[in-house]
Amino acid sequence: MISVKDKELLKVMEESLRKYLKAASLISQEAFDLLSERKGLLWMEISSQVEILEELGKLDAYDTIEETIDKNEKQEAETEQTINKDNENQEIKNQEMEPGEKENSPFYIFDKVVGFMKRQKCDELQWVRTYSYKCNYQDFDDFQIKYFEHKDPIQSGKNYLMFGNTRKHFSIRKSGDDIVGDTAECFEIIWNLSELFNIH
Repeated sequence: MISVKDKELLKVMEESLRKYLKAASLISQEAFDLLSERKGLLWMEISSQVEILEELGKLDAYDTIEETIDKNEKQEAETEQTINKDNENQEIKNQEMEPGEKENSPFYIFDKVVGFMKRQKCDELQWVRTYSYKCNYQDFDDFQIKYFEHKDPIQSGKNYLMFGNTRKHFSIRKSGDDIVGDTAECFEIIWNLSELFNIH
């Protein structure tokens, strides 16, 4: 059970972490890149903590953790059905594309994954949208894919995809005419999950 006092403290914790994420989204590109290179941004870990705190804050005196898990599993099942329908629709659209549009360039692949992620669960903050998707992947525990999208078009260069968990993760983003970041690791994961993203 969650007491009223605990719920108030959880709310304070959640708001503090959201302030961290807001500050992280407003730093310069140079600082952003330096932090990312040193794994010092902790965006994925902080985002996960915000989700946990937000979920706990929704519990009332009659809710239990088990009941909340059951609700989440039901929502995930409904999301999976929606994803399957979306993938079928996307496959029809792909068949109608011109041959030149099917080239598996890095940008094409990046955009396919982004398109898939933007149909997933979204945690919408004032300045950024965080799309999340969980699935099983090789030796990773709690494997997640996340897409961080800034609402301000000027900040779009900071939008990026992240793959992994809180202990080990890789990220890529667009930079001019290139895809930069952990490209080898991320594209290997994308190809291994190509059916999920409907990439052929």
